[in-house]
Amino acid sequence: MDSDKTQIAASALMTATTKLPSTVIGGTSGYANVTWSTPAPTLTVGQSGQIKLTGDNADIVINGVSLVHKLDAIAERLNLLDINKELEAEWDQLRDLGDCYRQLEQDLKTKSAMWQTLKTKTPGKPRS
Repeated sequence: MDSDKTQIAASALMTATTKLPSTVIGGTSGYANVTWSTPAPTLTVGQSGQIKLTGDNADIVINGVSLVHKLDAIAERLNLLDINKELEAEWDQLRDLGDCYRQLEQDLKTKSAMWQTLKTKTPGKPRS
């Protein structure tokens, strides 16, 4: 077993549970259970503290809540845009629009911070 990375890939025709020494995951004693079902994603666990889960249905579900769906809902609510740097590099128009958007976003953040500061300040005595 490679000390830097352990890669687990299941056959698409089976369901299995594999035990890895937790030293691969976090350096503590005992074992970590890794379970997958068909179609099997690939799980990579490295010493760097990263877990990479890839595949068509790759997801983490915590108490019945899908992490992928939750992150999508957060991005939609915050109106986060996915920037396509390759297209921006190729199309000046798209890059110019992106620059305008990023500048406006920064200006609005600055204004919001200023208003928040003004709201929290206690008014002083009026001048006579």
